[in-house]
Amino acid sequence: MPRYEMKTVEIRRDLVMHPKSGQDANKSKKQEQQQQQQQRQLRQQQQQPQQQQQQLHKKSVWDKEGPTLDALRDVSLKFMLESTHHGLKFITESARHHVERVLWVVVVFISWILAAYLIYKVRRKITIQIVTLYKIVTRLMST
Repeated sequence: MPRYEMKTVEIRRDLVMHPKSGQDANKSKKQEQQQQQQQRQLRQQQQQPQQQQQQLHKKSVWDKEGPTLDALRDVSLKFMLESTHHGLKFITESARHHVERVLWVVVVFISWILAAYLIYKVRRKITIQIVTLYKIVTRLMST
């Protein structure tokens, strides 16, 4: 009966091939590390607006003497972050690029102007109809 001896073999990790892709094990580890780093960065970007909101909730709006400019700025930032008006949130998010924020300011401003114009047109049309209806009713009543 033959005797078998156990030998320890040292394996160099840089020469080990990945079983599925045939790539070096170090390369796949580097890719995993890069993916983990990208995921961490995404989580940090998502948490920034939440942190801003928490900071705004902690601050007091009123000073002993009354509202200060910083307090008014904080209140307006809080309003814009929590507003349902589309676009205001994107203007105040610090994670966005400055150019994108400026474009959102332009878009929101144009939408407000168009909304005001449409309201003016509808109101004018309604008042004209009410005036003409009033004239018709007064003529009928007078005859």
